[in-house]
Amino acid sequence: MSEQDKVIGSLRRGRILDGVRWAFWSAAAGVAEDFRPGKGYDEGWCGFSRHTLLRDRLDRVFSLGPYFIQPDADPRENLDVLFEAIPEGERQTFPFIKPGSVDRADLNGSPGWRYKGRRLLIASIPHDDIDDIAWQRRSATKQLVASQPDPDVEQDSLLHRLAAEGDKAAQAMVAALEAATPLDIPTFLIGHGDDLIGSGRQRLIVGRPQLHAREPWAWIHNLLTTPPPTTGGLKPPATSPDPTQAPDAQVRLRQRSETLKTSNGDSAPSDATVAMRAPQRRRDQA
Repeated sequence: MSEQDKVIGSLRRGRILDGVRWAFWSAAAGVAEDFRPGKGYDEGWCGFSRHTLLRDRLDRVFSLGPYFIQPDADPRENLDVLFEAIPEGERQTFPFIKPGSVDRADLNGSPGWRYKGRRLLIASIPHDDIDDIAWQRRSATKQLVASQPDPDVEQDSLLHRLAAEGDKAAQAMVAALEAATPLDIPTFLIGHGDDLIGSGRQRLIVGRPQLHAREPWAWIHNLLTTPPPTTGGLKPPATSPDPTQAPDAQVRLRQRSETLKTSNGDSAPSDATVAMRAPQRRRDQA
């Protein structure tokens, strides 16, 4: 099984990809709503704003940062915080991801999230041709991520085959490469783009960038082949009726069969209807 299959399969089973899709659609919609060309907003403003909102939405779906929820808590009890300033339609598709499944794992100040020993960073990418990205001209952090060794390539490389056959020089070089790996855990990029001013084309991928190679990506997985959901989001928990708000129960008390006498000797009615509040627990047991 390739690295791509392992990574995407793990993220899919944990609903992490659902969370990333929702976060992107929400962020892109928020930017489109606020975009005003007449105010001087340009492509740079769109990209920066989308990046900021995407970070915020990912923290919401993973219950982190300002939306932190204890791992054993029910996020449905904190919807007033999670849904603040979120339109109703997006609330209806908000995915449920168990709190504590994902941790924040920033890298050199770049926002990141860790799930099952893998880190995801977000990176703005071109909306047209993502194969033209020159990682050597991006930030030092993105260059660091792109310089990670590709396990799929390593398995088939001549260097590793020689090392496996006992070549001392090849073994020393492999050891040096592994020791030079600067990252604590394998790190991948969530690439996002939206040509709001031009074609309107959107991009959302998860992939492994590579620095010194013919292609800028070792592999990518397109997340926009799945259409946005319209239902199935996180719903508030069902609430139990408040027993203090229950109406009074009409209880008919029957007196003993013999005629009762009042203090002045008059006969009292044999039956009486009394309005009283019955304990809720007793009513439930009836």
